[in-house]
Amino acid sequence: KSFDKVLAKDIAEIRKTLQAHFGNGSYYARRNGKKGINPTEQAYIASVFAKYGYEKVEFDTLVEETLWE
Repeated sequence: KSFDKVLAKDIAEIRKTLQAHFGNGSYYARRNGKKGINPTEQAYIASVFAKYGYEKVEFDTLVEETLWE
């Protein structure tokens, strides 16, 4: 969903930056919703989009979980 409003000229560079950070397989697992994105990762992703002038990044789903110790 994050790429819905991104100009075509920016998509490749944003994707390349995120793949370099997360690794190719891990990037696609997150992109396809197979792996969750924690708040720190969300902040990083938002900062990458902001670098290209996209201030509002939307994520598909919010999941709240209880961490049992």
